[in-house]
Amino acid sequence: MKYSLYYAGVNRSDIESEKALGFNMVRKHIKVERQRWYYWADKLGILVWQDMPSCNSYTGNPSPPAVDPLDYIAELTAMVTNHWNSPAIIMWDNFNEGQGEAGSGNGVGQTNTAYLVQLTRTVDPSRLVNQASGGSYFGVGDVLDEHSYPNPGVPASSSQAVVCGEYGGVALFITNHTWSSTETGEGSANSLADLMSQYEGFCSQLSGFINNNGLSAAVYTQITDVETELNGLKTYDRKVLKPDLYFMQLAAASLLEQYSNAVIVPTSQTTGQGWKYTFTAPAANWYATGFNDSAWTNGVGGFGTTFTPAIVVNTTWNTADIWLRRTFNPGSLTPQQITNLVFNAFHDEDCEIYINGVLAGSASGYVSAYGQLTMNAAGQAAIVPNASNEFAVHCHQTSGGQGIDVGIGLITIIVPPPPIYVPNWLENGAGLTAEYFSDTNLSSNAFIRTDTNVDFHWGNASPGGSLPGHHFSVRWTGKIQPRYSEGYTFHLTTTDGCRLWVDGQLLIDKWYDDANGADKTGSIALTGGQQYGLTIEYYDNTNPAVASLEWDSASQTREVVPQGVLFPANTPPMLAAIPNASLVAGQTLLVTNNATDADVPAQTLAWSLLNPPAGANINSTNGLLTWRPAIAQSPSTNLISVSVTDNGTPPLSVTRSFNVVVLPPSAPTFNAPAVIAGKFQSMINGSLGPDYSIYTTTNLFGDWRLLLTTNPAAMPFLFDDLDATSFQQRYYRVLIGP
Repeated sequence: MKYSLYYAGVNRSDIESEKALGFNMVRKHIKVERQRWYYWADKLGILVWQDMPSCNSYTGNPSPPAVDPLDYIAELTAMVTNHWNSPAIIMWDNFNEGQGEAGSGNGVGQTNTAYLVQLTRTVDPSRLVNQASGGSYFGVGDVLDEHSYPNPGVPASSSQAVVCGEYGGVALFITNHTWSSTETGEGSANSLADLMSQYEGFCSQLSGFINNNGLSAAVYTQITDVETELNGLKTYDRKVLKPDLYFMQLAAASLLEQYSNAVIVPTSQTTGQGWKYTFTAPAANWYATGFNDSAWTNGVGGFGTTFTPAIVVNTTWNTADIWLRRTFNPGSLTPQQITNLVFNAFHDEDCEIYINGVLAGSASGYVSAYGQLTMNAAGQAAIVPNASNEFAVHCHQTSGGQGIDVGIGLITIIVPPPPIYVPNWLENGAGLTAEYFSDTNLSSNAFIRTDTNVDFHWGNASPGGSLPGHHFSVRWTGKIQPRYSEGYTFHLTTTDGCRLWVDGQLLIDKWYDDANGADKTGSIALTGGQQYGLTIEYYDNTNPAVASLEWDSASQTREVVPQGVLFPANTPPMLAAIPNASLVAGQTLLVTNNATDADVPAQTLAWSLLNPPAGANINSTNGLLTWRPAIAQSPSTNLISVSVTDNGTPPLSVTRSFNVVVLPPSAPTFNAPAVIAGKFQSMINGSLGPDYSIYTTTNLFGDWRLLLTTNPAAMPFLFDDLDATSFQQRYYRVLIGP
């Protein structure tokens, strides 16, 4: 990559990634950074071991040029004085792995180690001084620093702090994310699971060194791939984090636990253990229980070559493969203890371990010390307590030293590690509202949809609909919900123009054509679980279209902002137009309202009336409006306003108004009154809708008595006075209401 293209963002992002992965210290390996890097180390809070750049560092030149002693002293002094104001730096490393010694016949380099340690201490007495990370050692300085690959190691000293200045270096190739197709590294992994398994084993070893050997620090190689070195935890372009982030955090926290390791099945480190073995490929079921291994050779572990360091070799193995079998009785084990079993093993190189015919563990590459390997759940389940069990092991060798030795240990945690904070906010977002435009200035709307996130590599293709490639624009709107309460750095990578607002703050403003697709960054402090407004604008003008939004923070590594933390913009509901109406007082107005809401997930709508006339009501759930105006409300013209509100954040409403004309009803009349069989009856006519109340009295000056209230379904309607049989005279009147 072009370093300048990534530099400003990489300074902060790399440190945030290191902290997110569980590391609290960086060794700046034979390199001095620009001041911006140390600013972020100070501000974000990470410890730094600062190396002096090496003389003649692995140049491959058999006769490297001589090192000027005065220049070396001057540059070492300048490095210290230029950076001694950075509180993140806690130690100066004068040398790395003896580099500077070759071609230094004029007296500098490792040949003058004691003098240079004292010089560094005199210039800056406030910090520790490391004589040499990885050697050569002359008994000076504050630490004894060993390099060990791939497994960590621990030196021994009674006067210096013991540290492992380099370990790990497990290479894993990630397609399309490399500087070169050549794979290198101190070890190798054949999958992400293998990488994490190896790292877990390293942490188990470190925990033992901390508990048993006083190990004070260890430095993993390395945070990212570097050109042809593919042993980074992140890829060269920093687009892919190889191991699982939460797994790494748990592994780092495990170093703080205190535990005991009881031997269940011993290795041959102390006492040689008997095995059956063969160098000739056996039958396919060689690992099965009951397999006949009587033709195999008896031997004592460990197996390997005597020049292979760190393994106790009792039987020579110098062929490409070895197969081993033995029986063991693990004794009495509780179910809980079985789940805490691990392999204690040395392997150089790839190995597979079976228990009772079940593949219980495996590892690739080689180690430089005995360590722990994870026993999988199937292997643990296969173990039978207080009974004879069968071990079967295969190891494959390609070059160099070789060796294999395996046992079983029981891990008992005495002091558990601190818990890892896991955000408990629901990540149920649906993405962002995306408005696509057929021009480059966000004015000619083409279509609207919900995009799950912003990670598009359209190239020359259309982004959707009928839009052409190379000439369109997009506005994404919605909300973003961070996981942690801390500073976040946003990365917006686009060809051509882009802008980013978070919580109303313009963080990124690159509104110009850009064929190179520069990665622009902006930072802001956010509170975990709270939703913030998010707006992204992008246009493409002739260049292959790319738009990607990523983020990182001290607690999470860089990644494409996922769908779960993105919530579409809350758009207001759409309320259908309501036609004007006219009715007679006493009649009932029924209006069925219709509204839709395009938000995802679907939102709940609530209906209401704004300053309604007396008696008007609306069902808050389904929007059905009812109103029966009283006679006193006629004649009149009434403006009724209907509002519908969604339950988004914030709630949004839309209102529609319409006119209702209330007409006065006609006066009621008696038509064709008659007395039939001594009873009074009459047709009553008037307007349909009002209630009709009929009263009677025998004396115009007496009390009127209500005979009937009705709301006839049709007009006119027949009225019968069923009580009028013995009155000489009787009066009637009709009132309408309400």
